[in-house]
Amino acid sequence: MKPYRKHKKNKKTKKMCKKQKKCVKNKSYKKYYGGTLFDITGISSLLAMLNELLHAKCPELEIRVGMMSDMTGELSVYSRKSSIIKSVLICLYYRDNCISSVQLLKNGDNIEIRFFTHPDFQRKRYNLLLTYTAFILTGLININSEPIKKIDAYVINPNIAENFMKKFNLYPFMDENENPDFIYFISKKYSEGIPHENIPETVSEFYKTYPTIPITFVIELNEELKERSLLNFRLIVGNIEPENIQQQITCP
Repeated sequence: MKPYRKHKKNKKTKKMCKKQKKCVKNKSYKKYYGGTLFDITGISSLLAMLNELLHAKCPELEIRVGMMSDMTGELSVYSRKSSIIKSVLICLYYRDNCISSVQLLKNGDNIEIRFFTHPDFQRKRYNLLLTYTAFILTGLININSEPIKKIDAYVINPNIAENFMKKFNLYPFMDENENPDFIYFISKKYSEGIPHENIPETVSEFYKTYPTIPITFVIELNEELKERSLLNFRLIVGNIEPENIQQQITCP
């Protein structure tokens, strides 16, 4: 079994490494891709703080953020299509490999995020850890000098969807263009529209029926979301004692 997909250096990088007889990691935090400027310089201090909290729980884990083309080691990511490579990765690293990730990619005027964890490291709550990280940091990332204010989350993991609704009051986007399968599923069950209190149960039933189809959540990035995410990040790494120890991540 091949545990990861190997991320290869591009030809330009190979030539530079050969010429200099060594390879220096590119530490630039501003990158142009197809006329789009990605700027993640504003996240450095917060990222350092999050890693300090994480290291107290799991010293071998580290969160890294960068352009997908610049990330090193083996990458566990949702997609490697050429258009997706021009994306920002929030990666959880273990022994120099990215074992879990959140991808941020620009699709027209929208910013989409997608989640993936390597099968060998699932059920350790790493997706949730990176979800909180994304909510904390993404509002500080600029695209073409403008901060990201809204993201479209494509969620295929029932635990993430449940977490969105339970801890952040975030619910599926009720639009048949964004969520055609989910809206059709609702229409068969509720001919006159779904009561709000029944949405979580219906989301759970949808995932059991269609486990490979994502549900879209449209998320506004604001200070309240950031503060809630930081609280949940501290809980999941044990910086604040949770009511149940199972709410914390499991170290590798």
